[in-house]
Amino acid sequence: PTLTPMSLRNLHPDLKLGLVLVTAAELLKFADSNSLLAFVVAERLTTSPEAFGWQTLATGIGGLAIVGAAIWVDRQPPHTIMAAGAVAVAFGLIVVLSNSFPASILGAFVTGVGGSAVGSLVFYAIAAKGATRYRGTLIGALGLAFTLPLGVGRVGPWTLDLPVQVLVICALTLTGATVVALLLPRVFAGSYEPGPTLRETLSMPNVRRYAAWITAAFFMVALVRTAGYYLPSFAMIPPSNFEEVKLPFQTAPIFSAIGILLWGIASDFYPARRLFLLAALLTLAVLAAFWPFFGYSASAVEYLAFFFVSGGLICLPWVLMAESLPPRHFAKLALGMLFVGSFLGAGSGTTLLTTVMFFWGSYIVVWGTDLAFWFFLAAGIILAIVASRLPGPPANETPAG
Repeated sequence: PTLTPMSLRNLHPDLKLGLVLVTAAELLKFADSNSLLAFVVAERLTTSPEAFGWQTLATGIGGLAIVGAAIWVDRQPPHTIMAAGAVAVAFGLIVVLSNSFPASILGAFVTGVGGSAVGSLVFYAIAAKGATRYRGTLIGALGLAFTLPLGVGRVGPWTLDLPVQVLVICALTLTGATVVALLLPRVFAGSYEPGPTLRETLSMPNVRRYAAWITAAFFMVALVRTAGYYLPSFAMIPPSNFEEVKLPFQTAPIFSAIGILLWGIASDFYPARRLFLLAALLTLAVLAAFWPFFGYSASAVEYLAFFFVSGGLICLPWVLMAESLPPRHFAKLALGMLFVGSFLGAGSGTTLLTTVMFFWGSYIVVWGTDLAFWFFLAAGIILAIVASRLPGPPANETPAG
């Protein structure tokens, strides 16, 4: 049924918050400023690797402002810094158009700074702080918005003149800023009352224990998913047959996004810890079934199943954190846990793949594809063990706030 003004007023506050957050996230994601930034550097300035290197470095350094954004979100209502960040992204893109290379690098830096204020961490933190009944649904919906392969540059080729493209991107970004600035204060009711400091919070043994385990969960999720991206490489699909399964592989992010949403919704009705264990076991089952049911069609189906099931591995750690970490310091704690867990996990996954490819390529006559299978299976087993060991929420020592 069509949502009328009356029905919108009757929505649960969590769903109203979700509508605003998802709308803003979709506008910013569809604007796809990062892709346009790389395109501008490549087409407008120079195609040299040095240009990409400087642009990436400037954007990355600007992105370190995420630390400041996390501190702000934990202390102040988020709409101001989010709207300012979106405006900074639009301004930075305009500066990138300058014929001056230093000015363009400065624009990339400004874009990185602004993007840190409207990144997924900030959106997830708002959902964790402002939602009560449908927190998992909000996190799942945001995960879907950030995972879907949408964007102006992805939907179609860059056919407009470059300045027109930047104006379109800036218009979408500023629209997202307007949604955040005008509507978010009306639907977000997060508390900013005084409470324990971050050091006092981390001194509580149960909080430290839970933070350590959820960081381990992020680590294993990043490792397994990084390895999972390359499952088709180990299926030994010849180039002449790859056309038969290319479409399923290309649609894998869509299956992942749908899985994130459904697992998030489920967490509002079933314990998130049990769902995370179920997602880990199902991921292990898919990995274990990949080699026995080898074949082009089977590989495509199992690959899509891997991404759908592992969508829960993306969404549910955030739900678990939202249920167990103090809202007063959620963004700062989540940033530290996500950086340590996901950064090291992705790096370890890449190292694992490099090792597998070396032995797989050097000793394929002796080992066949079984060597890769055992590497993937071992990672899945460790993930399931970590999921089974996750402690419950630290009910006794959770600080107020």
